[in-house]
Amino acid sequence: GYETGKRSPSEAAISLICKEFKVNEEWLRKGTRDIFIPAPTTSIELLSKEYGLTKNEARIIERFAKLNSDQREAIVEYMTAVAKEISNNSES
Repeated sequence: GYETGKRSPSEAAISLICKEFKVNEEWLRKGTRDIFIPAPTTSIELLSKEYGLTKNEARIIERFAKLNSDQREAIVEYMTAVAKEISNNSES
């Protein structure tokens, strides 16, 4: 029925079709943009897709990963100290 135009797919059916076949929803609905959604090509893109990261969240992770080990360790130590301070203040 969908192919002949006698029936229209539900919103849920459209979402499932797009997800299953990696089809761009805008193309399916309006015939605009590329047919297929490009596959992620980097580790950051894969993480973004898997966890639903925003562009800014992905940028933060990417920039952190590009730091050398000493710089990453310094940031982790700083964040740990801040978290401990927040925890101690919330207990008072």
